[in-house]
Formats: sequence, structure tokens, C-alpha cells
Amino acid sequence: MTESKPTTNNRFEKLARYFGAMSNPRRISLLVEVASKTNCVKDNFVEVNGLNKFSVGMNLKFLKKYGFVNGTFTSKQLQYCINYENLEEFKALFDEFYNTVLENKESVGSTNTNCTNQ
Repeated sequence: MTESKPTTNNRFEKLARYFGAMSNPRRISLLVEVASKTNCVKDNFVEVNGLNKFSVGMNLKFLKKYGFVNGTFTSKQLQYCINYENLEEFKALFDEFYNTVLENKESVGSTNTNCTNQ
């Protein structure tokens, strides 16, 4: 017996990539810290409790790869800020996902009972 794979679409793939980027509490802390700055951070790394400069730099590069920050990370220039456009897209995709799950829960009359394997 083979299991069928759920159908995916571009929105789900993008949401999954965003979830992957947000799956690390250090990256979330870093986003919150960068967002607390009034302008783009220039020529300095933000300080986040428990993170050294190397860890901040690696996590910033990861967040840039997935579009949560914009910036330049070279030995001669360091400048970065939150990419609010992509953050809003993440929220919209998550809201759509969450609302769909809730609608399905209501339409099938789901309860909060635990499922068991019997």
C-alpha cells in the first residue's frame, strides 16, 4: 500500500521556507532586535543575549537568504534592516493557512479529543 502525497502549491512551499527560517529562536530574537532599531543597522552587529558576532553574522546571512532582512555583508561594509514586505507576506500566508485549517475544523465538526492509534 502506498501513501499518497498531499498536493503542494507555491504558497505552501513559500510558507514552509519561511517557517524554516523562523524555526530557530536565535533568528527570531535577532529579528526582534533588528526591528527595534529605528533605521538600518550600519557598520555594527546588533547585540543579542547569548549570541557572539559570528553567530549573529551567520543568522543574519540565513535571514537574508530567506528574505527577512535586506543588507550588505562584506568585510568592508555591514548594513542590514528588516524586509517588512516579506514579513508581511509571511504573515498573510500564515493567516491564510491558519484560517483554512480553522474552517476545515468547523466544517467537519472536529473536537479537541486526542487521536489514538488503535
